[in-house]
Amino acid sequence: MTYGLGSENENLPGFHTPKHSHKQPLFCFVIQGDYTEKYGSKTRECTPSTLLFHPADELHAEYFHEAGGRSFIIEIASDWLARIREYLSVTDHSADFRGGSLELLARKLYREFSQIDDASTIIIEGLMLEMLGEATRTYAAKGTTISARWL
Repeated sequence: MTYGLGSENENLPGFHTPKHSHKQPLFCFVIQGDYTEKYGSKTRECTPSTLLFHPADELHAEYFHEAGGRSFIIEIASDWLARIREYLSVTDHSADFRGGSLELLARKLYREFSQIDDASTIIIEGLMLEMLGEATRTYAAKGTTISARWL
């Protein structure tokens, strides 16, 4: 799988993750429960159907509320993302998205990882490309402009 690696995390009520970072950028899709996340000097509330993007090496910590939480994490392979960045300006900033097409794509991606078959590799890669494209488009619509390297 050249695009990255997916995993599901379940956290108990009241669980705190210490400040940590990931070597690779990632998407995190909140499936169930809710938590507060601190990243940099900012805080955000993560509820079911929230899709987060964390750039590589971003420090963050989570506090899970009374329901705990379950999330699907998709780490994005650095070499795959570098190839994508030749055509698409993927942000290096943290972002969160709620609802719309990104929620639908994240749900499809989670389902595909849950039921791997012979077609999954190409479907997952296509969904990852579409998620990065939609995330970039949505991020840009919020007033942030980023340019592709080839421009």
